[in-house]
Amino acid sequence: MIRIKYKSSYHISVMHLPYLSRDKVKLYANFWKLYLFRFFINLYLIGPVFLAFYQDFAGLSFKYMMFAQAWYMLWIFLLEIPSGIVADSFGRKKTLILATILNCVAIFVYSLYPNFYIFLVAEFLWAVSFVLFSGTDDALAYDSLKQIGDTHRSVKVFSKMESFAYFGILIATPLGGILADSLGPRMIMMVMTIPYVFAFLIAISLKEAKVEEPIGWRYYFHNFKYEFRLFKANKILLALAFDLIFLYILVYPMIWLYLDILSKYNLSISYLGFVYAGWVVLSIILMNSFDIFESIFKSKRAFLTISGIIVAVMFFLLAFFKSLPILIIALIIGCAFGFSRRPLLINYMNKHIPSHKRATLLSSISMIENFFLSFITSLIGIFSENWVYPMLIILGFLAIIFTLFSSVKEDHLID
Repeated sequence: MIRIKYKSSYHISVMHLPYLSRDKVKLYANFWKLYLFRFFINLYLIGPVFLAFYQDFAGLSFKYMMFAQAWYMLWIFLLEIPSGIVADSFGRKKTLILATILNCVAIFVYSLYPNFYIFLVAEFLWAVSFVLFSGTDDALAYDSLKQIGDTHRSVKVFSKMESFAYFGILIATPLGGILADSLGPRMIMMVMTIPYVFAFLIAISLKEAKVEEPIGWRYYFHNFKYEFRLFKANKILLALAFDLIFLYILVYPMIWLYLDILSKYNLSISYLGFVYAGWVVLSIILMNSFDIFESIFKSKRAFLTISGIIVAVMFFLLAFFKSLPILIIALIIGCAFGFSRRPLLINYMNKHIPSHKRATLLSSISMIENFFLSFITSLIGIFSENWVYPMLIILGFLAIIFTLFSSVKEDHLID
C-alpha cells in the first residue's frame, strides 16, 4: 500500500489521504494527465492562418475552405452516435489513443499534396478524430472519480479541464500567427503534430477506469430515438434549444469569415491569431460575469437578449464600415457575446433534463446543430466571393429576429 500527499493541484487543500491501492493512485494521476491532454489537443496552431494555408499552399479560395468545413461538420453530424458506441464498447483510453493517431494522420494528409479532394479526406479524418475525442475524456474523468468514490469533485475537475482547453487556445492562436509569418502556413500545419504526439503519449499513460457493461448497438439507437421524442415533447427544452442552436449557427461562421474579411486589408498573418485570442479572452470574461448582468437588469434573460442584439449590431458594423480598427473590435465583441451564450443556455437546459436522459438529449441537440452548421457553412462558401457584405446584413437581421421572437421565458431559466 502507498501513502501519498494529495496536493492542491487537484482542487482540494493539502491533506493526507488514507492508504491507497496502486490502482487508485493511477486513477488520481488521470486528472492531471487529462488536464494536460486537454491543453495539447487544443493547441490548434493552424486556426488563424488556415485561409493562408489554402491560398498559399493549394491556391484555393475562401470558398473551398468553407466547403471543406461544411464537409467536416456533415461527418460530425453523421458520426455523433457511432462515436459514443466506440468509446463505450472499446474503452475510453483506447478511444483517446485512436483519436490522437487519427489527428496526426489528418495533419499528414493535409500537408501531403495541395489538392482539394485530398483536403476532404483530411477533414474526414479530423471529423472522426473530433467525435472520438468529444466527451470521451470527460467520461474517463468521471469514471475515475466514481471508482475512487470522489464524484462530488466532478464540477471542479471538469472546470479545470475546460480551463486548460482555453489556455491551449489562447497560446495557440497568437503563436500560430507569429510562427506562420516566418515559417509559412504549411510548416505550421506540420508542426501541429508535435502537441498531438504529446497528447498521444499522455493517452497511453492513462489508467482505464471500470465502467458498467456497455450497451449494444441496437439498444443505443433505440434509446436515442426514444429520448429524441421526449425532447420534442418538452416545450421548455425546445425553446432553449432553439435559442441555443439558431443564434450559434449564425455566429459560428465568423470563426472563418474573419480570416476572409481581414485578408482584404493585407494584415500580417501574425496579427490574425491575436484577434482570435481577443474574443476568447472576452468570452471567458463574459462567462464569468453572468451574475453581474442578472443583478444589474434584475433578469436572468437579460444577457440572452442583450447578447443577441449586440451580435446583430456587430454584423451590421462589419457590413457597413471599412475601418480596420472598427472591424477588429466588431469581430471580437460579436464573437465573444455570441459564443458565451452557449454554456449559459446548456446550464439552463440541464435543469430541465433528468440525469439519466442528459447525454442522449444533449447529443440530439448537437446533431441538429451540426447539421445546420454544415448547411449554412455551405451557403457561405457559395456566396462568399461576391456577397460577403449582403450576407453579413442578412445574418444581422436574422440575429435580431431570433432574439426578439425567442420563446424563452424568465421562468424557464432555473439556477
